[in-house]
Amino acid sequence: MTTIAYRDKTLAADSKISDYDSMSATYMRKIFKITVSEYNKQSETLNDNSYLVGIVGDMYAGLRFIKWLQTKNEGDKEFLQGLTDDYFFEAITINEDGEVDLYNNFLEPLRLGKTNFYALGSGSKIAMALLDYGASLEDTIKYAKKYDMNTGGDTHIVSFNS
Repeated sequence: MTTIAYRDKTLAADSKISDYDSMSATYMRKIFKITVSEYNKQSETLNDNSYLVGIVGDMYAGLRFIKWLQTKNEGDKEFLQGLTDDYFFEAITINEDGEVDLYNNFLEPLRLGKTNFYALGSGSKIAMALLDYGASLEDTIKYAKKYDMNTGGDTHIVSFNS
């Protein structure tokens, strides 16, 4: 799977993609900073809002989720909600105010609000302990790579702070 860690409007993640049917692995980016155009009913305006997004699980489904998040396309929604457990994904989104939401194939957000830190993926227990201890995001991913066999490759970081 992977490890994604969050703290202070910043996401960090490894880049390893594991194929559970073999010992092979590939590498890709799993965290992104995206812009979503959203309609504000109060002011009757279209606003561009930025989000940090991290995806774990099936990467194809996770990338389709990002597309859905940006467009709210009904076809993408039906596709994601119709996936079997073999294509399960989880996602974390953070808005510019630091509010954290969790998603999965059902596309109903679990709103965590403003939380100090959070982690997703196969290395999330390791990451949560390190974050609670006060470790940096870089060290959190470093040690998740050491102790979780499905976490590896390069470390990527995206942030609202830079």
